[in-house]
Amino acid sequence: MNILLSLMIPLLSLWPWESIGPEGGEVSAILQSTQNTDILYAYSGDFPAQVLKSIDSGSNWSVISHLDSGTPYDMVMTASGKLVVVGFNKVWVSDDNGVTWNSNYYVNTIFYDAVAHPVNGNEIFAIGGRYTTGSWDMTIFHSTDGGVVWDELVLINSGNHSYGFCVDISPSNPDIILAGGDEIGPSSYIPYLFLSTSGGVSFSDVTPSGTSTETSFCGVGIHPTHPDTMLASTYAGIYRTLDGAASWTRIQDQPYSYDISFSKIDTDLVLSTSCWHIHRSSDCGASWSTSSAGLTGSAIYWVTPDAVSSSIAYTGSTAGFFHSSDGGTNWSLQNSGLLAGRVAAMEYINGYIFTYMENMGLFRAAEGPSVLWETISVPVSFQYICDIESNEGDTLLALEGIYAGNADLFRSTDGGSVWTSLDSYYANGYDLVHGGGNIFWYCGYKYAPPDYKGVVSLTVDAGTSWIRHELFSGTQFGYIKALAVDPSDPDRIFCMGKLNSIYVLYYTENAGGLWQTQTVTGYTGSIRGLAVCPTDGNKLAAASFDGLYASDNAGADWYKVTTDFERVNDVRHSNILGGLLVATEEDEIWLWENWTGTPTTVGNLGYPAVQCVEEGTDFLYAGTAGYAMWRKDISQSIEEGTAPATDITISVYPNPVQGYYASVTFTLPAQQQATLSIYDIAGRKLATPMQGIMIEGTNQINLDTSNLSQGMYFVRLETERTTATARLIVIR
Repeated sequence: MNILLSLMIPLLSLWPWESIGPEGGEVSAILQSTQNTDILYAYSGDFPAQVLKSIDSGSNWSVISHLDSGTPYDMVMTASGKLVVVGFNKVWVSDDNGVTWNSNYYVNTIFYDAVAHPVNGNEIFAIGGRYTTGSWDMTIFHSTDGGVVWDELVLINSGNHSYGFCVDISPSNPDIILAGGDEIGPSSYIPYLFLSTSGGVSFSDVTPSGTSTETSFCGVGIHPTHPDTMLASTYAGIYRTLDGAASWTRIQDQPYSYDISFSKIDTDLVLSTSCWHIHRSSDCGASWSTSSAGLTGSAIYWVTPDAVSSSIAYTGSTAGFFHSSDGGTNWSLQNSGLLAGRVAAMEYINGYIFTYMENMGLFRAAEGPSVLWETISVPVSFQYICDIESNEGDTLLALEGIYAGNADLFRSTDGGSVWTSLDSYYANGYDLVHGGGNIFWYCGYKYAPPDYKGVVSLTVDAGTSWIRHELFSGTQFGYIKALAVDPSDPDRIFCMGKLNSIYVLYYTENAGGLWQTQTVTGYTGSIRGLAVCPTDGNKLAAASFDGLYASDNAGADWYKVTTDFERVNDVRHSNILGGLLVATEEDEIWLWENWTGTPTTVGNLGYPAVQCVEEGTDFLYAGTAGYAMWRKDISQSIEEGTAPATDITISVYPNPVQGYYASVTFTLPAQQQATLSIYDIAGRKLATPMQGIMIEGTNQINLDTSNLSQGMYFVRLETERTTATARLIVIR
């Protein structure tokens, strides 16, 4: 009977995942409570979005809930204290300060921006679009019950697509509402501004003259005490009126002013956002300066002046939450407890877990009971790292994935502290694999007009020089997206991509001297990753957005392994657990034990969308899209599964063992019969190095590990009364 395995797998799935950071991540709309100004709310910019809360003006954050499926665009709190989030086809409403949410679906409807009535309990105005008869119409939405039922008023119905992006209501005269957006004309975008002086019953066109080339109005603001003073921003500049929109003056060129917010305390102070910066005016919008000191990241779409102090303001970016104590001139990052980062790549190297957090940078932490993240200095040109690999020494390579003119490949020779750019052959990087020693392979998207080229690159000197293997070239779109090296034969390389809408697998058995082609059958979905079984080089696994696929004949024919999950983001063989680890777009890591049978879950993280999975010595690591990193302790799975060893102890040293011998030490309460055995991960007994009468107290046995390949094993001591098990890891 496979006792060890039957004990381990259920316990492994029950052993909890823990969130380990790093702190930070994208923060979208920031809202100050209308009931308690010390309380701030926000949501993360990922799916599903976390709802974040701070009870100390942003010094510390916690996740209080999540929004279900959908894309949120803005958050408001009504005068009565109800929280409402509007978005694409959906509105979420909370009556208990964000702990629980009810959502309603509104077909063919987009809510881009919203504002709560300053006095009336549950009244809200929103702006967006409504799809009817073949086009989107700019529409004002009005709710008097906190966002459940909405009345609609179409502002533009021309047969062209039109959308509303911004809306504001006068705090001193709520009958005045200003709204902006655009219409997509036959040859260009046409900006529009609309004004209501009737509390939203009707609107008139107040678009400033001369704005026809400025694309769209994306931000509006009304003076807190003088409603005739208004500001409106396009993608190119800011406009100002002092006479209730009868006339407008263009103040200055200021691109991408997504939000305009007046301070309620110092009404001459106005703050505006422009994706990478905060702009500041101290004269009611007549002149502006850029206030970017301390800001990092991008996607700065909202800014919130404090409702009590004119010196305090809040904003958020892809890097986290920012606080200003000098009226928006200087900013400081406050991410304590905020775990919303997007993990784009990670790698376990020499006792350290490395992770690249999108828009935040590269981090590393030593594996151990506590996690202390260190920010690594990286080149300014780091855009979006999609993969990190090492030569199992101090040399690391990092591949840039996002299209940025050219996708750079970076190298560090000191364990990740200092990086230099090596190669920029591809426009977009996809996959990077280690082939042993200083051998690395990588692929990406290459376009040499008029041809699309499928090229795999090889280095044998850790990136100093490169050999290009062009696998196809033609005017029809194609790419190579995933690579894998056969663990048992490093000269055997597989890569998979798409050519002319057909999935194709290429492979070489002599390190690129000759490439062969397999037309893939039975496979569907975008390829996300590729792996080769270490015990059977003809067995492949592929991560697909349609699920986990496998081939038993070197990629010629494929089959779907299971229907228990779909949208697989990463596959990686586990030397410790003896199977294939599978990261799903949902919230689970699965183990395809020994690459046979049906995968078994190794635990549910909760809400995160798992992007990648990595294996350390004592932990499994999961990187998520917007919930930072998680880990699961796998060092205690077997020990917890055996009978309690109350009267004996057992340990192995060194562990991991890299040589050919290890020492097993155990204690017995009395002289007795004992048997020491070695088992593999599947529960098969491999050897019995000791059996007989052992003395009371400490005993020591030397193990010959020369016949053990790299992986995890279990040393089991059986006595007359009980058993104890220790884990043994062999590294080659």
